[in-house]
Amino acid sequence: MKNNKIITYIFLLIIFGIAVGIQINYRESKKNRNKGNTTFSQETSSHKNIKVKILNKEKIDFAKKYPLEGIKKESVYNNFINKIYKRFYRIKMNFNHLDDMVKIHFPFRIPIITFNRKITGARKSFLSLDSLVCLKDEYFAFTINRKQNFEEEAKRVVEFSKDLNKAGIKFCSVTYPSKFSKFNPDFPPGIVDYSNYNVDTYLNVLKNNKINVLDLRENANKQFKEHISLFFKADHHWIPETAFWATGEILRYLNTNLNMSFDTSILNEDNFKFSTYPNRFLGSHGKKVTLALAKPDDITIIEPNFPTNYETSGLDKTEIKIGNYSDVVLDYSKLFYENLYEGDAYNTYSSPSCIVNTSPKAKYKVFIIADSFSIPVIPFLSTVTKEITHIDIRWENKYSVEKYILDLKPDLVILAYATDRFNWDRDPNHMENMFIFK
Repeated sequence: MKNNKIITYIFLLIIFGIAVGIQINYRESKKNRNKGNTTFSQETSSHKNIKVKILNKEKIDFAKKYPLEGIKKESVYNNFINKIYKRFYRIKMNFNHLDDMVKIHFPFRIPIITFNRKITGARKSFLSLDSLVCLKDEYFAFTINRKQNFEEEAKRVVEFSKDLNKAGIKFCSVTYPSKFSKFNPDFPPGIVDYSNYNVDTYLNVLKNNKINVLDLRENANKQFKEHISLFFKADHHWIPETAFWATGEILRYLNTNLNMSFDTSILNEDNFKFSTYPNRFLGSHGKKVTLALAKPDDITIIEPNFPTNYETSGLDKTEIKIGNYSDVVLDYSKLFYENLYEGDAYNTYSSPSCIVNTSPKAKYKVFIIADSFSIPVIPFLSTVTKEITHIDIRWENKYSVEKYILDLKPDLVILAYATDRFNWDRDPNHMENMFIFK
């Protein structure tokens, strides 16, 4: 009888905790909604000067026009263990998809999971197989726990670079840093991460073959005293201010090592407006551990102070939008969401695939193959380049990137991947696509 009373009290306590969590979540959502709607209406009122030009063109069948030769599976999955990890990852992605569906459709899901975090401090997401480590000063990070070799992938980049050079197209590989510094990783006790080791196996092959390589890990180590502050606390990406710095480093490298003449003075901070929006971004880490353990990050939107005029479009160029940087390069609809778990303020920088800058100071046609770290870099690059085209082939690679580039005839191709991309364990499907160019 006594045990039954204890169980009843525990059950009532749990119900009470869930009710409190629901009430807190409702109040926070309402407060964010009121604040967000007011600010959003103010921002969007000044970003409506867009002209749209529809071109009467047939939709391009890229797969047919630029057929993908592909590569032998033996060269992509060069050992049995990678095949196992690919299978595992597909199962894991199915769980993550189910996790997203539950998040959207299951009533009171967020308050319940938040309440669980408060009690247990658990870092694993509901139904998710990903885990995080908590670093100092409330930073979170994924870790790569296995040494992996990327020499085969690097050899394909070398071949790709040589094909471009034969066509008179310059090539540069750019490596973005991730949260763990190569030079001072500062791991928590018992934690290891091999992301820097893994990317070094890739970069060593490129350097030995005299490929132009900009390793921004080295630049960051020389110029910043604290590495981790270059990144969001609750997301794996770098903050826009770091991306702005990186863009300047890329341009200076290109001018010095590839004999280009970009006007780097345009990227002076005095030429841009830095607007910081507090508590607007709950990144990939924060969404997994919830607001019980993580806080939303501030995010800075960086816009030119000088007049700009752009023409932007998708890869097929059937619809062209005309306007200034803020109108057609940035996407302010991403900046404010009622529910931070559904929003992604980082993607305010998600630019159209093709950006043409009509400024007389802009130079060169640039093609960039990149991951999500380049999302804020591309808008900043667009302020100095005559034309920039970008693609992310991790998600879908159904046509020959090389054939498309040779047809497009850019002056420069940049291959830009972050250090933590080099990980078969988490992203074997992405890894397969990232280095298929022909």
